[in-house]
Amino acid sequence: MLFGFSSVQALNAYCDDVASGRRPAAARLEFFVRDEADGVLGRVDAPLPAHGSLGPLFLAFGLITEEELRQGAGAAELGASCSAGEIPGCHACKHR
Repeated sequence: MLFGFSSVQALNAYCDDVASGRRPAAARLEFFVRDEADGVLGRVDAPLPAHGSLGPLFLAFGLITEEELRQGAGAAELGASCSAGEIPGCHACKHR
């Protein structure tokens, strides 16, 4: 599992692959985020599948529901631009 800056680098590489029409390597990312309510640092685990979907990442951060994930939210069609416009720092995204 990758964490911290390594996770950001892996996420960028994943988006690059998807945006370029290449099949990305599956990855398990780990991020540490501070809860706004109590300031406690918590861990967020986010798997990225080899079929080019950011849906599991969106789900891990509470941006989509399980139902939306099942319906294909966050899935990218290989060869299309990265669908991660909501992810700051994903330099492959065309929709920032």
